[in-house]
Amino acid sequence: MAINNNNSQPTLYLNQLAAGNWLQFDLVGSASNRDAVGAKIRVTLSGFAGGASEKTLTRWVEAGSGYAAQSAFPVHFGLGAAEEVAAVEITWPDGEVVRFGGDEIGINQALRVEQSGEVTVTSTPEGDAPQPAEATVASVGRVAASKAVETRGVALARTVGAESSAAGG
Repeated sequence: MAINNNNSQPTLYLNQLAAGNWLQFDLVGSASNRDAVGAKIRVTLSGFAGGASEKTLTRWVEAGSGYAAQSAFPVHFGLGAAEEVAAVEITWPDGEVVRFGGDEIGINQALRVEQSGEVTVTSTPEGDAPQPAEATVASVGRVAASKAVETRGVALARTVGAESSAAGG
């Protein structure tokens, strides 16, 4: 990473750590803003060496979070040594919550997730062609209203919060 400093020499950072596993999400809003700014993604990991318990990572889609800088819209998760994704939960800016199981979502891939429910694998380490992901409906927990949505064979649990469902959402 290169940083151009004010009134100083540029700084160059080089990652010399061992490569780990990763997962990346590119969210596309429809009811929310198109770039999904403000969305929260929670990824629950399992499959650690030695049988360690699950771990949940949280990231947000941000815009303009630094001085004279811009964050990339795809949200990257460094998974380290984790070998499995147990669950994924996306809270869209309008309050809608989508959950899907991790059994069908592998590691080391980029996913495009549309608010309408479509999930597509956009890249993998093997360079396979993009394909629909096979996500499954997971428990939606305590919610005011929930709907199961299937798009191109991808089933997701969609949840609308109490404020939205009271307004007819």
